[in-house]
Amino acid sequence: MSDIKKKDRDNQTPKADRGRLSFFMQESSNIFAENRLLRFVLGSMVVWSAFNSVMLSYALSDRVTIITPPDESYQFEVTSNSANDTYLYRMARHIVFLAGNLTAATGRDQLNDLLRYIHPSKTAQYQEHFNTLAKEIERYPNITSLVELNGTSSMKVKGDVVTIDVTKKRLIGDTVVKKDRVRYKLTYTIEEGRFWVMDLKEVNREQSVEVSE
Repeated sequence: MSDIKKKDRDNQTPKADRGRLSFFMQESSNIFAENRLLRFVLGSMVVWSAFNSVMLSYALSDRVTIITPPDESYQFEVTSNSANDTYLYRMARHIVFLAGNLTAATGRDQLNDLLRYIHPSKTAQYQEHFNTLAKEIERYPNITSLVELNGTSSMKVKGDVVTIDVTKKRLIGDTVVKKDRVRYKLTYTIEEGRFWVMDLKEVNREQSVEVSE
């Protein structure tokens, strides 16, 4: 008879309690212990997730992408926030040629291409400037602007600035009417492996030289 009553009491135990921890005699102590364990598990998961995020960030920033252009002996090396000088030279030369080699027929398209390299935070400012410049160029269809690099040492990199020394020519028809020695100063940034122009301007313009060739 006593065995039957004991079984009845066991069957009356709430099902939810059967899965609880039973380290202590008192139910409240078991609940506190279970809560502490859950907090420890959740805390460990948060720490592990943060550790993985940090390690992934380091791995991505240290990853180097190497590009060898066809039929060339040099290589481009780019990470998420930096690049080798070879890559910077090529990008700077491309930017300067877009900005300096302008005609009435091609000027607007080239400036639109150049705008794609401008950092999003500067796009509105340069878009207005390029639009004004394109209108000015289109007013004089016979005038052409050309730039030539001043030798192999014409470009230098220092920090986030590339300086490019060029000879800038102005032509009317096929005749060169003026030459300027110009230094372009290009401030750049690389974000997630992409090259952006933060600022581009002409500095140290020497006195113009009238020529006829």
